[in-house]
Formats: sequence, C-alpha cells, structure tokens
Amino acid sequence: MPLDTTIFISEFWEPSDRAIETNVKGLKGKVRWSGEPARILTNGNCWVHPYDQDSMCQTETQPLFIDQWHRIRFISGTALSYMWYALQDHQMYIAEVEGEDTVPLPISGLHINSGQRYSVLIKGKTAAEVQSSRHNFYWMFGSTISRPVKVPSMIAFYYPEVQRQPTQRDLHPRMETANENSPEYEWLPYEAPPYNPAQQASQRNFDASAYGRLYCQGLQG
Repeated sequence: MPLDTTIFISEFWEPSDRAIETNVKGLKGKVRWSGEPARILTNGNCWVHPYDQDSMCQTETQPLFIDQWHRIRFISGTALSYMWYALQDHQMYIAEVEGEDTVPLPISGLHINSGQRYSVLIKGKTAAEVQSSRHNFYWMFGSTISRPVKVPSMIAFYYPEVQRQPTQRDLHPRMETANENSPEYEWLPYEAPPYNPAQQASQRNFDASAYGRLYCQGLQG
C-alpha cells in the first residue's frame, strides 16, 4: 500500500477578514477588491528557505522514502486561487479525482482549482539515485495561474535516510512556474478514466504495467 499524506492548500491575506469584508461590501462608501493573496499556505505553512531561522513562516516539509510509492492527497481550500504544482525530478500520476480512483495518468504538473481534490502517486528514487543526486531537498514548485500576479508556493520533500550538507539548489531553488501554453494547462478530470478492478484485470498486459502492479498491491485499500 502506498504511503499516504495530505496537502491542504489555502490562502493568506494581510488585511483582516473584517477589513476585507468591509471593503468588498463598500461599507465605507467605496467597493475595494481584496486583491491577490499575500501567500499560499500548504498545511498552514508558507514558503521560506528551510535554513532561514529568522522568518516567522515555516516551509512545509514532507518525507519521501527510498523505493516506496507515495500517495499525496491534494485538497484545495482556496477561495480565489487556481494552483499548479510539480515535483523536481519525480514523475507524478493522477490516481484519484474527487474521491473516485482512476487509472493513473502521468502528468508533468497538477492543476487544482478551488474546492477540488486529487490524489497523486509518486515513486521514491532508488538508494543509488538519491546518493548520486547530492541534494537534500526535492522542491515541489507551486504557483497561482490565470491571475494577474503569480503567488508562489513551495514544499520541500526530502529523504530521511540521507543527510548531507545543503547545496546551492537546496538553499536557493530556482522557482518554476506553470507553462500556460502546455496541453495540460487545460487538463480536465474526465481525461483520467475511472479505475475498475475487474475491467483493468481483464485488459491484456495491464498487470505488466507499473500502474497495474501498484493497484494490484493494494492501492484500493
């Protein structure tokens, strides 16, 4: 069974809720839009470099384990932001949409809108791959899309089995943003077909695929 974790996405504005409500309702004589959020939060944390001890914010960190499958459940609690996420040097597969398992669909980045829920599968690297990479962190880059300003969101994934001095990529990751011209930019949930155990088992060569083996090992449980 894949290791299971949850990432809850939300927003943070500098003004208080009362101030935003007052402005939007025009209670002081003029309607003022709230604008873009100041930060995107993941599990209540916002992005700073993991070695920045002076910030009041804390970067969300998540473990990855060597040679293990991981199921990451994304839940978007945003009010405004349409988000994109991609993980450095790791392939992601959509495996669940709105509570319904799907045949895993390989993607280069996850697009998730307000109120949506997805599960993504990620396979941990081998011990040799982790040792040769020389990095402590694999960054999951995120940003708002289809908005006037791109607000970043980053999560630090790491392998607990490996401890080494931080590299420049660990300390100063190069921010990546969504390619809004990519075919996946308009990706729709129905492109991932529902997972039907009886049907998939009857399809020739399905069990020979990495996705089939993963499901046969107990993803449904």
